[in-house]
Amino acid sequence: MMFLLRRIKNIILCHSELGSESHDLETLKRVQGDISIRHTFKKAFAFTLAETLIVMGIIGVVAALTIPNLNSSTGEKEKIAKVKKIYQNLDDALSRAHAVYGPQEEWYSGKTEAERYKIFFERVTEFMKVQKTCAPNTTGCMTKNQGNSLNIGSVTDTLQKYYQAILADGSSVSFFPYDDACSENYCSTLYVDIDGPSKGSFTYGKDLFTFVGTQKEGLYQAWALDSTQMEKCFKWGNTCSAWVMQTDNMDYLKAGSDGKCKSNTSLTLNMFANPAVTSCK
Repeated sequence: MMFLLRRIKNIILCHSELGSESHDLETLKRVQGDISIRHTFKKAFAFTLAETLIVMGIIGVVAALTIPNLNSSTGEKEKIAKVKKIYQNLDDALSRAHAVYGPQEEWYSGKTEAERYKIFFERVTEFMKVQKTCAPNTTGCMTKNQGNSLNIGSVTDTLQKYYQAILADGSSVSFFPYDDACSENYCSTLYVDIDGPSKGSFTYGKDLFTFVGTQKEGLYQAWALDSTQMEKCFKWGNTCSAWVMQTDNMDYLKAGSDGKCKSNTSLTLNMFANPAVTSCK
């Protein structure tokens, strides 16, 4: 309506002689002509109900095909980013503890097993942001007493046997110093549930990851990944944090216990092949 009023006003202003009835009639015809043109254009560019429903149906089908894959990809990237962040935080805390208290093998001289557990836990978490701690053999920080394997068998790691903590980001960590203090360069294992105690499947390689502490340095990415540890990733999942850190993907979840990709059996994941196969795509 405002458009029509402005149109009439402009016509009258531009043609001041339009004061007579004949001129008024001519003006009215021009306005009606403009309205007719607009209606014609509207009809030309309008969609019928059937056409609209067809388009909506196509959009729905495309969304159904693409959104699950998009969500899966986004979820995987978020997990990878969280594993890397937690690794960096734990590595920094362990390295700072070594800088203050010396090599880890020196922490436990003359100490009992229970004392070693407590010393390791307190010295590492001293340099971390922690929202809750749990004593050995108690619940509240870890979902279960042991994790689930990725593809075969069972895993008997008693994660609630050690001191545990829920970090500031909501992830859970179980702190295990080796019973024999330090063997070669391996002194501890840190079990990380990136979902915390109330979410996820508590499965190695999916939301449960391990990192191995050294006596003088920081953390290994769940052992130094070699062909044996790689195979353990495909079967058990407990060494997959190294795969995540080094390949920036979780494609072992798309493969079986033998490393063969489920979507393309001609591909077998192998970081040590030449060329390396690190993706099922």
